[in-house]
Amino acid sequence: MFKKNRVTAFLAVSFALSLAAAADAHLGITVCRTLDGRLVTGHGDYQGGHLHVPERVFEGGFEQTLTSHSPGFNAQETADAMPEGYTILPAQTPLGFDAFAFTLPEGKTNLGFWDGNGDVAFSPVAAGTTLTVEQHSSGLSAVLDGSGSGAAGFDFAVTSAAGGLHEHLLFSLGSQDGSPAEGIYLWSFVLSMPGMETSEPLFILHETPFAPLTLDLAVSWVEDHLDTLVPTALPGDANGDGFVSSADLDIVRANWGQTGEPGAVPGDLNADGAVNSADLDLVRANWGQGSQGGGPASVPEPAGAGLLLIAGAMLGLNRGFRQRS
Repeated sequence: MFKKNRVTAFLAVSFALSLAAAADAHLGITVCRTLDGRLVTGHGDYQGGHLHVPERVFEGGFEQTLTSHSPGFNAQETADAMPEGYTILPAQTPLGFDAFAFTLPEGKTNLGFWDGNGDVAFSPVAAGTTLTVEQHSSGLSAVLDGSGSGAAGFDFAVTSAAGGLHEHLLFSLGSQDGSPAEGIYLWSFVLSMPGMETSEPLFILHETPFAPLTLDLAVSWVEDHLDTLVPTALPGDANGDGFVSSADLDIVRANWGQTGEPGAVPGDLNADGAVNSADLDLVRANWGQGSQGGGPASVPEPAGAGLLLIAGAMLGLNRGFRQRS
């Protein structure tokens, strides 16, 4: 009798685990687009057609090896199953990501950490802690190290002839001493696809195997703080102080002619990968906008001293180019 009950219990547990594995395979980050062409994400079962959009916060868990394949990325192939205002992705088109630096009380970071105790309080990870996002089939990877800048990602999936996809990346946690702190790790990224508008910054939280059971609390906290994690950028505000002034002009001038990853070069205000006259135009067009020290801005309008400063900067930059040529 005992043996029969034990076998029955084993089969029941195995069946439950199979259901959980199937759910994990098809529940994750579902990617679609708005009718006007912006990439958006949601939670849902792409086989069952139940999709909740838009959603920007997702979760996964590290195994004892400190690796994870969740959450996965899915896309539906049936437009009729999409919620109103959304449709499927274009056929045979690559989907890529780039890691995004977000804002915490201690400053910008591309990888945050909370130990799961007390009130939710994320901070940049300890020096030497990294999260590697990797695709085995291509060998491509991106490493997040807690620095204040984003990291270049890669194309990791191509939609089918019907616009669908199903892909899992490998997430690996590491540290210099081989023992990353137990807790919850937070990172952010944007999705991109040719011909589509890039998604808003998205977030994934990964918990370690022995972290306190507070992942749901952390997810809710991120959902409630999206506006502070990704504050709305003020055009022309190169130093991020919420105020367009000579300090921003100095950053553009100091980095004039520099190139690099879009948005990663100081002074690259339009995120085109180069600091040039287009960025100077953004400072000029927004001169005096925002607030300084919590109060209203009190600097001259572009027609006054601000315009003279910008004109002087432009003259100096032109002279510098003539001397180098």
